[in-house]
Amino acid sequence: IKPDVVTYTSDSFPIIIEYARQLIKAGLGYMDNTAQETMREERMVGIESVHRNASVSTNLALFDKLLAADPAAAGYCLRGKIDMQAKNKTLRDPVFFRANVKDAHHRTGTKYKAYPTYDFACPIVDSTEGVTHALRTTEYNDRDAQYQWVLQALQLRPVRIHAFARMNFVHSVLSKRKLQWFVDHGHVAGWNDPRFPTVQGVLRRGVTVEGLREFIISQGASRRITDMEWDKFWTINKKVIDPIAPRFFALDATRAVRVTVHGLPFTGVQGFPTALHPKNPNLGVNMKRLESDNFQDHLTPVTRAEMRAIGDHGLRNLKTGDVIQLERRGYFRVDQPFLSKDRPLVLFMIPDGKQRAMSTLSTNLAHR
Repeated sequence: IKPDVVTYTSDSFPIIIEYARQLIKAGLGYMDNTAQETMREERMVGIESVHRNASVSTNLALFDKLLAADPAAAGYCLRGKIDMQAKNKTLRDPVFFRANVKDAHHRTGTKYKAYPTYDFACPIVDSTEGVTHALRTTEYNDRDAQYQWVLQALQLRPVRIHAFARMNFVHSVLSKRKLQWFVDHGHVAGWNDPRFPTVQGVLRRGVTVEGLREFIISQGASRRITDMEWDKFWTINKKVIDPIAPRFFALDATRAVRVTVHGLPFTGVQGFPTALHPKNPNLGVNMKRLESDNFQDHLTPVTRAEMRAIGDHGLRNLKTGDVIQLERRGYFRVDQPFLSKDRPLVLFMIPDGKQRAMSTLSTNLAHR
């Protein structure tokens, strides 16, 4: 998918503010300082706010003060005047604008003191930017009527909504709000932590863009909500990386046994060419190093994984992002290339969808 243009909702803040004023002038929006908990309770039972029928001039004045962070508008928000008796409770006078002077916006800084809600901004941005079909997950079904109300109230060009089911994975949290909790509390290193079910996380773990795309397409745009298993996700990715992943060898450093072979026809270290892939000669060859001494000089400890490994000398030539297969161990993505003895190669194991691992190494590093 190639977008025609990339925009941000914050680009449209000025026009959204003007549409908010238009909503007030049409008598379809009002300022309210009802306490949040009280407002929630009133919406549940269908009780109108005491400010619902305030004059247009009063509402406009308070809205301007809200935008300016005037203390006189402290505690106020802009609500849409829809239907407090609607069976669809998202239509019971939702909040469309609220103040936030505490946190700076990541793009506009402290320029704005009040911001539109998602429900108010989306239909305006979609319509004014020329969107014809808005793709939304089925969790927004109840809010579709609210989306259309905003468009009609502001006399904006209609936008057709096409709903599809959200993709869920078993034993996984995908909500951005919930994932943020893991980041804030230090349970993960960040949004690109390889254990995280985020695009950045799975790409760092070793998923290819092609594999990710193929998996998404295979799911289709169904409205049926299902919980996916991770094994299918990784199996599809394996089909992509298997033909192009060069082969290397590595041993569990804690279980490796040193063997000295006497009577070799050479001394020191000598390389023997072996194919990097048994079925893809275009990947070239790897020089296997056979040596008669100084074995300890070539240990490659993997300090950021759960297990240290001793591998082919050719592993030193890999760069960040390369995907390889360690023979009888599994597939790995290079997270950090070999820099020196003190800064060794770091590999992340890529799950392949198999229920049982091929070795102790892959068992210890398996995706959980």
